[in-house]
Amino acid sequence: MNMSLSLKQYRRKRQLTQEELSKLTGISQSYISRLEKDEFIHSISSTKIILLSDALEIDTLELAEYFFDKERKHLNNMKKELINK
Repeated sequence: MNMSLSLKQYRRKRQLTQEELSKLTGISQSYISRLEKDEFIHSISSTKIILLSDALEIDTLELAEYFFDKERKHLNNMKKELINK
């Protein structure tokens, strides 16, 4: 991700709790927590990316690229696991 800060750092920079970000975006606090912990979440929706980028004042395309990169890494790991079986 080209963003120099993590999602959690951007949230803290805006002085928001996970609960406050949840209220701003309509995304559950537990989902936000999982995103911040880099727990893989398949195919985050474009709606959620837009909501998060708006609330955190992050470039939407950079945030989307971050999540697409996570998806690519996950898919590549899955392919490797299938090949090694």
